[in-house]
Amino acid sequence: MDAVQEPALTGGRISRYAIVDLIGAGGMGEVYRAHDDTLGRDVAIKVLRLPSTAHGDDRRRLALEARALSRVNHPHVAGIYDFFSDAGRDVLVMEFVPGMTLKELLAHGPLPLEHVVRLGRQILDGLGAAHDAHVVHRDIKPANVKVTSSGRLKILDFGLAQVLPTAWPTSHATTRSENLSLAGTLPYMSPEQLRGLQTDQRSDIFSVGAVLYELATGCRAFPQRQVAQLIDAVLNRDPLPASSFDARLPRAFERVLARAMAKDATARYATAAEYAQALRKIGEVAGASGNGLPVWTPWWR
Repeated sequence: MDAVQEPALTGGRISRYAIVDLIGAGGMGEVYRAHDDTLGRDVAIKVLRLPSTAHGDDRRRLALEARALSRVNHPHVAGIYDFFSDAGRDVLVMEFVPGMTLKELLAHGPLPLEHVVRLGRQILDGLGAAHDAHVVHRDIKPANVKVTSSGRLKILDFGLAQVLPTAWPTSHATTRSENLSLAGTLPYMSPEQLRGLQTDQRSDIFSVGAVLYELATGCRAFPQRQVAQLIDAVLNRDPLPASSFDARLPRAFERVLARAMAKDATARYATAAEYAQALRKIGEVAGASGNGLPVWTPWWR
């Protein structure tokens, strides 16, 4: 959700939560920072608009997000605390994550490769836990990933997540999704997601590739502005080599990105863990110490 300035519920209350300020808003509702008076902690509250303006699809999406989050317990995924209805509003209570989104970090320009590796491994660790619970995020993008001042990353917003059966689909490349319409953020969507086909964990892997490309270069992997051209690029064209933006980026890193963003899902990394291992090797070559996670120095205090 993008930040806005209208504090619709600020100063009020929802159940035991005192609304502090507005974090962001989108088509289906708002997200607020609130204070839990009972437990004495800040939380993030996603509130749907009142039923007079909310669609049934929005209510189903929020319920799906709650169900998806309830399956995933991981340090790199913002946790769920509660889900209820209050005065006609559906309310999702989540962990409040201070810090900046990757979108906000990118306003300062591309990140050093060591930090890209660090953040990428954390994203993949969190997504790996979601995939193990048969949850596909389907909307990984810089605005949906937040980093604290200590360098701890959290994946946000499972509002477009898909909860799959206990076995991954075996024919996702040819089977159209029967339950979920086309959804996501176009520059970060995988080709199969863009086509409205069944997705699995490899769709998230594609999106992570697009995010890491942008973190390393400061430019989107698919920068086209016209929708038709952007769709064509995602489906048919490879991004420019990352080294064309920064000659210091190693060819090995370009190969990792290329595999993650392969048009054919079967050519990508099969799992988040496999992708994270490839990044770990890049980090070692780039000079990261210890477990490949360099010391994080925040610059936005």
